Amino acid sequence: MTVDEAATRLRVATTIAINWRHYAKTQLPPLDATTKPEKIASLQAALAGHRQRRDRSRQAIVNEYGEGFFVRSMAELWALVDMHDPSTARVRPYLHHESCTAAIEAMLWWERQPHLGGIRFLTRMNINLRDMGYLPQERAAA
Repeated sequence: MTVDEAATRLRVATTIAINWRHYAKTQLPPLDATTKPEKIASLQAALAGHRQRRDRSRQAIVNEYGEGFFVRSMAELWALVDMHDPSTARVRPYLHHESCTAAIEAMLWWERQPHLGGIRFLTRMNINLRDMGYLPQERAAA
């Protein structure tokens, strides 16, 4: 990777992080020069990495506990981890990567939406509705 490629990747990833930090607070992020294709490519690369790590973590669980371990729901897996059961040491990394994968998939889905139906538009509408008194702050969501 060249210095320019690294700088571009860092710029795009930083923009994505800034944008979603604003959306989570029902705020509009500043406009920037990052293009939709750049954001999509960055999210796709991140998604591929997390899917690989999730799948390796899942395979480690299967290797140790067997395929039957996954008859449990995600909520049950989180409960096992929350109980600090030492026999579930391999479950936490799997849940981490599964959660990251789901979050990146959602961000990628939103990024692929047409301009007028995207997350920026919905955030703007929530802000407008809240400002007009139609939507309380705690209920505003995309």
